[in-house]
Amino acid sequence: MSSDLGGGSATLYGPYHRLESPTQTKTDASVQVMTGEIWGQSTPFSAIPAVRAYRNALPSTDRGIEFYTYVKPHDDPHPTLVRWLKTTAGVQMKPNGFVAIPVVGIKNTQV
Repeated sequence: MSSDLGGGSATLYGPYHRLESPTQTKTDASVQVMTGEIWGQSTPFSAIPAVRAYRNALPSTDRGIEFYTYVKPHDDPHPTLVRWLKTTAGVQMKPNGFVAIPVVGIKNTQV
């Protein structure tokens, strides 16, 4: 999908989603809607901070958030997961080892 941004053209990527879980709570989802950012950090399996999500729209039977972003995800052949690594263009460094991507069109089904 493409969109015009201030006279220029940019690609809008998505939809992507994150499921409600102990690490993706209702409070997290509300903050993400208010700030327009999705944050991530490194996992026990990787020292590289990254924002992680699932490809495609949020299934209607699940609770979570659905979003689009102008930040191209990291090239990854995984069929269901997508990542934005700290080295990906457009990924913002945040305090305490977190990274974030700006998002648009965010839908929250956790409210």
